[in-house]
Amino acid sequence: MFTNPDCMIGASIPEFTAYLLDSTEITPEFFKGKLSVINFWYASCPPCIAEIPGLNAIVDKYGKSNVNFIAITRESDSEVQEFLRRYPWNFDQVKDGSVLIFDVFKMWWGYPTTFVLNRDAQIILAFGGGLNSDEMVTLTSVLDKELH
Repeated sequence: MFTNPDCMIGASIPEFTAYLLDSTEITPEFFKGKLSVINFWYASCPPCIAEIPGLNAIVDKYGKSNVNFIAITRESDSEVQEFLRRYPWNFDQVKDGSVLIFDVFKMWWGYPTTFVLNRDAQIILAFGGGLNSDEMVTLTSVLDKELH
């Protein structure tokens, strides 16, 4: 199994249709014209839980008007709702994402995995495993550079 998703850098986001918890439809067009951070996670993943406060701080810093913050999980609606009650997370959530995770993104790097997309919906940064403080700095540096 690969543990480093760097091979995805430069790739365009694949074709798909998914829905956020609020029923907003997302397709690759949703990501065009705006920077995006996409995180793949699941509820019993300790590194996934550990990185939430840092990811929330990034949402607080940049706001959702400048950057899409999308989390994709294989968990059901009720499992996501219960998780979010215990671990508030400011990312927009896509539930029941197994097909999206495994068949569309072909994401086999482990959890969590985070992609940053430019305004053309191309992956410009990829992290496998929980984001440590150095990787959070890299993520904010890339967002700062792309936003200015």
